[in-house]
Amino acid sequence: MSVSGVVTPPPAVSVLMPVYNTERYVGEAVRAVLQQTFRDFEFIIIDDGSADGSTAILRRFSEEDGRIRLVSRPNTGYVTALNEALGLARAPLVARMDADDVALPNWLEVLVAFMQAHPEVVTAGVQVNHIDPDGEFLGRSDMPLAHEAIETEHLKGELRIFHPGVCFRTEAARHVGGYRPEVCPCEDYDLWLRLGEVGRLQNVPEVLLAKRSVLSSVVATTSLSRAHVIETNIRRVLGEAWSRRGRGGEPPPVRVSCEDTAMRLRQWAWWALGAGNVRTARKHAWNAFREAPGSVESWRVVFCALRGR
Repeated sequence: MSVSGVVTPPPAVSVLMPVYNTERYVGEAVRAVLQQTFRDFEFIIIDDGSADGSTAILRRFSEEDGRIRLVSRPNTGYVTALNEALGLARAPLVARMDADDVALPNWLEVLVAFMQAHPEVVTAGVQVNHIDPDGEFLGRSDMPLAHEAIETEHLKGELRIFHPGVCFRTEAARHVGGYRPEVCPCEDYDLWLRLGEVGRLQNVPEVLLAKRSVLSSVVATTSLSRAHVIETNIRRVLGEAWSRRGRGGEPPPVRVSCEDTAMRLRQWAWWALGAGNVRTARKHAWNAFREAPGSVESWRVVFCALRGR
């Protein structure tokens, strides 16, 4: 890239964010990236045909901060947007962020330093705090740190690197073919399996992301048909990984459970209760009860939330 005829060096990291109809959250998500303690980055945002107020919000940010490279065009889908952003990246490292999550201020500082200190690592994930649609704390998830532990779980069909918040080497991701649309919504799991064959995977111990749970998320409510698609694609990518690696036998069986809105609300209530956030637990317990008042599980979570344990 050049400015007034002067060639500027590539940044240290390219932040990639696809956006589709996230007007409620995208401003907070973008602002959290722009306010990082590490400043040497470009911010590639693909506005994937948003039909709400997201586009106007993104345009305002792009006019105010030259690090943003905003692409707005008709909707093509999440994975296509990811690959488009990956193709535009100029930095040797890519960091991923979703438009409804919130990066902690030192997110890039920690990950860039880690990747620079560990050239054998091709992918570094983070620990996360889960938040609800209102930004209230639900609990923390801890992923295994070491490559061997991550790979062991991945080869069982268990995802052990969060997609939002991850950092990976740009050329490594391009070398293995980027994201594959045909295995959506398991495109991240598939990519980690392929990257694990060309380098080491790692999770850093720090919590660097507030990962938002929302009912409109593609994973929030899993119907029978969608559960079948997810299960089929996990089996596919897992089988392909076993074949590429010359492993004998068959991969372990994979089961994806159906979820509805009441089940997800109950899960949020249990998470919050386990984290000691009783007020938030009660909010989601009552919402779950209103959604499914005839469910014994709804009654149970309401009782426990009211009791506070």
